[in-house]
Amino acid sequence: SKNTIEDIEGCKSQLLMLKNHLLELDLSYNSLRIIPEWFAELESLQVLNLTHNCLEAFPPCLPGLRKLFLTANPYLKLIPTEFKQMTSLEYVALDAKNIANMPVEIVSREPEDIRKYLEDLQRGHQKCYRIKLMIVGEEAVGKV
Repeated sequence: SKNTIEDIEGCKSQLLMLKNHLLELDLSYNSLRIIPEWFAELESLQVLNLTHNCLEAFPPCLPGLRKLFLTANPYLKLIPTEFKQMTSLEYVALDAKNIANMPVEIVSREPEDIRKYLEDLQRGHQKCYRIKLMIVGEEAVGKV
């Protein structure tokens, strides 16, 4: 952390040498804009801290990741549908107000809730949280 790193492409070979051993990686307080696709090869990575960067896109799917820290990335606007594949993720920290593709109340919940929301969107469903009473019958068809 705190190394003014703008690009990690130069570290590819060193990081991939550790792909079966690296458990935690702290890249916070840098100037990273993207996390390359090869990052997904870091199979043993369980904790990734990317806070206080300039990320423009969500990091690639890391199936073994358990904790992901992404706060203070003002350009990060979307959670991709690939997030559903991160089934080991137990904790994710995001700036909910920045995420444009889902409601703040979903972003600020557990990763499982975010995954379910994305699955529902992909199926074309949208949960209705405000309905209290629906009357169905000949006289009041469709009234809520």
